[in-house]
Amino acid sequence: MEEMPQLDNGHAWEQVPNAITNTITNTTAGPTATKRLIKLTVNVSSEAYTALKEMAAQRGVTVTEMLRQAISTAKWVQDTTAQGEKILKQDRDGRLFEVVFR
Repeated sequence: MEEMPQLDNGHAWEQVPNAITNTITNTTAGPTATKRLIKLTVNVSSEAYTALKEMAAQRGVTVTEMLRQAISTAKWVQDTTAQGEKILKQDRDGRLFEVVFR
């Protein structure tokens, strides 16, 4: 069997025949870490793309991985606030502020 190419984030991929999806497997987490990927094209402003590239560079990840992380974070915020929970920010002086998302 041919070895799957490795991505720069330590994951392997293989093309799924007759589909617009790929399978990504976390090679360090075992076979239960398989996820289906869907190719997505989005339009963003140049400012949003620049911000995305800067955040990715700061974290040492690809722009695609940064976008995945941003979506995951937005989903967590949505789920947390939908349950009536609050998200707080603490400033350098130790004061707490509620962060409100609309």
